[in-house]
Amino acid sequence: METRFVLSLTAGFQLLACSRIEVNIKSKKPSEEAIAPRHSLAELPFQDTKNLLDGYLNHLDELKKYGVSALLKLYHEDGRNRTRSGFRHFRDAVTAESLREESTSPWAKLQPGDCMDMPKTDIFELGAYGDLRSIIDLAFLQRLKVTDAAAFNPELPGQLSAITKLAFFEFGINIDGQSIFEETADVTTMGTDVEWKVIHEKGEPDAWQAADELGVKFNFTRKESPQGGRFFALNASVGSNSDPHEGVPVDQSQMIAELRSRPAMSLAYQGRIDGSQHLFLKKGLRFLNDTWDDIKVSRRISLLQNLESGQIITVIETRQFNLPGENSRSFEIDLVKDKICAILERGHIELPRSPEDLTRQGSPINVPDRPAQNGL
Repeated sequence: METRFVLSLTAGFQLLACSRIEVNIKSKKPSEEAIAPRHSLAELPFQDTKNLLDGYLNHLDELKKYGVSALLKLYHEDGRNRTRSGFRHFRDAVTAESLREESTSPWAKLQPGDCMDMPKTDIFELGAYGDLRSIIDLAFLQRLKVTDAAAFNPELPGQLSAITKLAFFEFGINIDGQSIFEETADVTTMGTDVEWKVIHEKGEPDAWQAADELGVKFNFTRKESPQGGRFFALNASVGSNSDPHEGVPVDQSQMIAELRSRPAMSLAYQGRIDGSQHLFLKKGLRFLNDTWDDIKVSRRISLLQNLESGQIITVIETRQFNLPGENSRSFEIDLVKDKICAILERGHIELPRSPEDLTRQGSPINVPDRPAQNGL
């Protein structure tokens, strides 16, 4: 649809043509730029967009089409320090957001009939996590099997070794796990289930080292059907059974890890063929078995296309979803006027009640809430 683009990626970028990848391995001398704190949100690109999730899905399409060239484009644009900052920022944001109570959107105080200019921020309020493109790219490409790589992009198999060098030696990111890519007549599936760490380097502030020792469990699943339905699930937690525990024998680390909850976030998103978009988001503390210990934020956001007037998007936002105090509010976005207005609820609208509903209502996609460990 024409209007879907307006809610989609607004900060585009050009991709390089496919070419042979070469990585020169050499020692890194931290510059003043590298030593200074660089993992703040203000330093990260890709923020001037109203729908980050749609932007990430579009970028994955480009990654499949252009292969390593898309990854190298980010490397050349952002540089080594900025890429490491992106990984660190995401890790630190998962921790910070897991302790934060329900946040307030810029339009939360609007009363029915009140309007304001549409903020130049992500409609799903995911901007706090920064730009995930380099994390998704490196995690997915580095851990892809040769057979899956050939199906994803025929030029990739011969470049996988170089990608590993790019992540470990050039960026200084240690990534362990596995990725998959499968394509059938009904659905295309890609995803990764990994643990990564930023390798702390000589010359960087000592204050960063404790956080750099923490592993980040990171997995995503992306599925798309020929009919146009798009599904994306992302789960992350800071801390794993491989994290060091001072004074604890190695063989007891896993037991301690299983008993300790850690900062986490999870989301499930679907863009349907009818133009609607739905997101479930949770933040808080979660155990290794994915059981939530303390949920700080539970939110459902639905964007519904007005079929009579294509430039109008209805937003139904439910906070404290499935928790005591659940409440919903409705808004309208006028894409032409670039305004958002609070409105009264217009009768009952059937919306998905869980991430699983995203795969059952109006979509042929059938996918679990998250990839299974060691096999997706």
